[in-house]
Amino acid sequence: MSLRRLAVISAITLTASFGSVRSIESSQPGIAHASVGNGITAYISPPFVQGPPSSANAIIEDFNAASFCENLGSTGVGTFSGSCTTVTSSNGDFIFGGANSTSDQPTVGGAASQFVAAWSSQVLTLSFAANSEARYLGFWWSAGSAGNQVRLYNKVNGSDVLAATFTTNNLNSLFNTSGQVEGSVLPPDPYPGNSSVTALDGSQYNKGYYFGRPKDHMSLTPNALPLGYTRANVNQNIYSHAYLNVYASGSISFSKVEFVGGGFELDNVAVSSQIRTPSAELVLLQSVLGKSVEFRANGGTGSMPAQTSDASTSLSANTFTRTGYTFAGWSTSPTGTVEYTDLATYSFSADLALHAMWTLDPVTTTTTPSTSSPNVAVTTTTPTVAVNSASPTTTQVQPVQPVTSQAIATSLPVTGQGMSAALFATWLLVVGVLLRRHRHLLSHHSK
Repeated sequence: MSLRRLAVISAITLTASFGSVRSIESSQPGIAHASVGNGITAYISPPFVQGPPSSANAIIEDFNAASFCENLGSTGVGTFSGSCTTVTSSNGDFIFGGANSTSDQPTVGGAASQFVAAWSSQVLTLSFAANSEARYLGFWWSAGSAGNQVRLYNKVNGSDVLAATFTTNNLNSLFNTSGQVEGSVLPPDPYPGNSSVTALDGSQYNKGYYFGRPKDHMSLTPNALPLGYTRANVNQNIYSHAYLNVYASGSISFSKVEFVGGGFELDNVAVSSQIRTPSAELVLLQSVLGKSVEFRANGGTGSMPAQTSDASTSLSANTFTRTGYTFAGWSTSPTGTVEYTDLATYSFSADLALHAMWTLDPVTTTTTPSTSSPNVAVTTTTPTVAVNSASPTTTQVQPVQPVTSQAIATSLPVTGQGMSAALFATWLLVVGVLLRRHRHLLSHHSK
């Protein structure tokens, strides 16, 4: 048990059977799987999460119904074989690896559950049926000793071929806040520190929150380690814990998995035979098989999972958005120029981080002019003809003032004053009526 205390789960080194790949830490919302090409990528869940993402839709084995490792055998997630230590349920605070929840939500407090442990040179193997090989694998990995390994095999021509190996050796590098990888990586001092890791959706997780068993914490944002830990009195429960998620893409699937090494403890093993897309709240650790492209919003919003492939293929379509801007393409620098257009072909010969480039939308100002037509008053004067009732035989007609061209010209509206064409036409019609009426009256008067 003491060997297990020497190392912590914090970051993951993954070595493919054909070479090693450098670790990638996500710093912006990231990425989506390629439509072609093979890939294996590893992620960790947020602090205090001890179960698989709900998006994985995975079957979970929590070992709570098992009594001994040799009795594991066939389970819902696959068939266990090899050797391991008796599943433990009653060791109290000495239990390192037992999770207190299978949820994908951060959980603290409660009671530690049963778990599986491999000691010394023991190897615990999980095999999958031919028609249900794993495309997603998750497990609660707690306080693994230096040199512990997770070996992933792919079926090739009927044989299990090692596709990738995960080790705890560089897990220490991710959570080590002192800049020096020690035999045992200790929590930040003072706790929790201000160093963080970044999820695909841009969320920041304090590295300190990965230290200390979730069962022993009372807050999701703790300001102290549980159980009165001090550097002078290292308690076994202060080491880091994380839920590991491994995704396969392309034609890759896992025919079996081996958990190897002394002090290897695991719980809540989750498996799905379907290709799953990494959830946005996960932290990208590393690509093992193939290379990964990480997409960063660079001022935009949204999230894109990392795209992993071992062959040249088109980059994932951009899904980031930014109000007032139009997506222009991708650049390897957040302040650079466009180097890759949307859906451009990439060789996937190297890991790459691409930043979204944005073009400011032109500002269009629409001005609606005020169209108030002047009120044109047209006064129509009808001549009054008076009939003298005292002299019924005599009709007296009052003289009618002649309408002269000067009078018409005087009443003619000035077009520069804004009269509309329709009103002007109406005015002309009225004037015509008056002229005809005037001629009629003159003619009647002359008779």
